[in-house]
Amino acid sequence: MSGDPSFDTVSQSAHFFSAAFVVHALHGHWWAIVACVIAAALKEFWYDQHYESAPVRGSNLKDFTFYCIGIAAGALIP
Repeated sequence: MSGDPSFDTVSQSAHFFSAAFVVHALHGHWWAIVACVIAAALKEFWYDQHYESAPVRGSNLKDFTFYCIGIAAGALIP
């Protein structure tokens, strides 16, 4: 699954856009940014590590990075 380039594209797009939407919907407040970074870290480095298989999990760091890029984009969108 994770070896499929189209799966990775959809997965990373979902990480990016979901984070961007949440932060933008919360008007980019500092607490929204902090909460999203913490939630993304917990989700990727704890939850996925314990509850997802390696093929489904893919790269925790890559997923977290796309969450963070989305968080930044959501905070910068006017």
